[in-house]
Parts: sequence; C-alpha cells; structure tokens
Amino acid sequence: MRSIAATPTTSAAVTIVNASDSKMAGFELSASGKLDGGFHWSADTTYTRIRDMPFGAYNLVNRNIAFSKTTPKFRGNVAAGWSESRWTADVYARYVTGYDAYSPAGGLVRTPAYVSLAGRVGYQISDGLTAALSGQNLGSPRQIQGMALGLQAERRVLVSLSKSW
Repeated sequence: MRSIAATPTTSAAVTIVNASDSKMAGFELSASGKLDGGFHWSADTTYTRIRDMPFGAYNLVNRNIAFSKTTPKFRGNVAAGWSESRWTADVYARYVTGYDAYSPAGGLVRTPAYVSLAGRVGYQISDGLTAALSGQNLGSPRQIQGMALGLQAERRVLVSLSKSW
C-alpha cells in the first residue's frame, strides 16, 4: 500500500502497490481406516513453504504481507473413534507449529505451537434422536491458537439433544 497525502482540493487516499513476489510449495498427506469392533481412525498433515521476495526496499512486515513468516509450516490432525449399536465415541487432536503473527503495536510476535484436543460421546435414544456430550480445547482452560497477543480459545463442554428426520 502507498499513502497519498491530502491536498487542498483532494482527500487522502491509499493505493495498493505490488510489493513482493511470493512462491508457495507444500504437500498434504492423509490416511484413514476401519478396524474390527467398530473402531475407525484418520490422520492428515499439511506442510507449507512460502518464499517472499520483496521488490526493492519494501518492508513486508510493515505492509502485513510477510506470508513466509506468518504461515505455520506444519498442521496436522489425528482422530480415532468407535461406534456400535446406539453408542459413538470420538477423540480428536490438532497440531500447529509455531509461527509469527502481526502485533497490534506493529511488528511480529511469536505464536507458540499448540495441540488442541476435542472429544464427543453420543447415544442414539431412538431413530433420529441423539443425546451427546462433546468438548473442545480439553487440554487447557484457555489456549493461544492464533495471534500471540490475541484472543485465546476457551475450553467448551456442550450437551446436546438433536433430532433428524
């Protein structure tokens, strides 16, 4: 972005200026399966590598376009569950490597790597009617999952009764 100062006959303006060339490469892997006794599992991971090449003397951090610094390198999920007759149970884990985030005060701050845990137990009361207990962020009552100085994800436990037709 480039700021254009106001003059006696015009208002101030901001124009977008191409400040860098970014290249992204990566891969995704996933697998899933079922086991005897009603067990199932899945896992996936994503790797991302970004190279930012600024044009001239542009500061990519000040322009909020430092993609190589603000993108986690690895993200992954693992899930396992069981279902039989009327009961289901599932557990989930999500992992994200540390990365930098923009600070409201300017510049970058480090967001730490984290693992988030979730789970669900459900019981089918009758055809289409299910009661469940589920939880998110079960490993910590408050967890940083994004901007290091931003909001923290709270632990949540939910009781639900759902009906489908």
